[in-house]
Amino acid sequence: MPSAWTFVAEHAPIGRRGYALGFLQAGLTFGYLLGALTATLLAQVFTPQEILDYAWRYPFLLGGVFGVIGVWLRRWLSETPVFLALRARQEQPVKFPLRRVLGEHRRALIPAALLTCVLTSAVVVLVVITPTVMQQRFGMSAGHTFALSSVGIVFLNIGCVLAGLLVDRVGAWRALMLYSVLLPLGIGTLYASLNGQWGMTWLAYALAGLSCGVVGVVPSVMVGLFPAEIRVSGISFTYNVAYALWASTTPLALIALMPWSPWVCVGFCLIMGMVGLLTALYFGRREPLAFAAEPMAIMCGDK
Repeated sequence: MPSAWTFVAEHAPIGRRGYALGFLQAGLTFGYLLGALTATLLAQVFTPQEILDYAWRYPFLLGGVFGVIGVWLRRWLSETPVFLALRARQEQPVKFPLRRVLGEHRRALIPAALLTCVLTSAVVVLVVITPTVMQQRFGMSAGHTFALSSVGIVFLNIGCVLAGLLVDRVGAWRALMLYSVLLPLGIGTLYASLNGQWGMTWLAYALAGLSCGVVGVVPSVMVGLFPAEIRVSGISFTYNVAYALWASTTPLALIALMPWSPWVCVGFCLIMGMVGLLTALYFGRREPLAFAAEPMAIMCGDK
């Protein structure tokens, strides 16, 4: 993810980076839908025992095919303009980029880690936890749950693209503020529909997917927090550590708390929305998003 964000952002023209990163996030989240489709197909074609015996290998074989295609496509990739500009100025590569990140850019690690948690929380609640809750607490069938969650994922894809367009228009920090507010509102609408049995759960799931557009905003902030020479190292270190810790504990904690109240996920998203909003308000003035595409840093869409 961090390398993909950096590659796309450094290739995208000024004023279109938000859209490019939002579109990238839409493609990545679309993978959740493909995974769910594959699992559902296996469950319909094979018995549980057949899946345990041999059918579990088929998704991995399919993934291997996509991996080979990806390696083949990389032959046509070119270096980013930012990298070429650094090489043209004959700048020496940083020998220990992580040491420089920890030594000179410690302040940037804080918003990067917090926003990784916000992004992860939105995906976990919408894609992972809610389908489980619909089956275990609200008694929905697996097929019905998959259909509803598929609607949510499709609109999450759309929401990522719309969020990227908004970044290009108003700036990354301002877009983050808006979507930090929309996150708990969208998830709250979904769970109100489930608890109230309104009969329009698919519409509520679609609105929740759109409201999770923070997934498409966060990369635009992340790529602007670190200079070009250490951008990949800075984002990778923060994202991977924060993601590993947060994504491994959050689903277990939410599922454990769900019997206590059906509104646990809404309260959790409210907290994470506040984290995103406060991060934008505090660091938006202290950490300008400089994007070094040229010798002089240019502002990454913030006004």
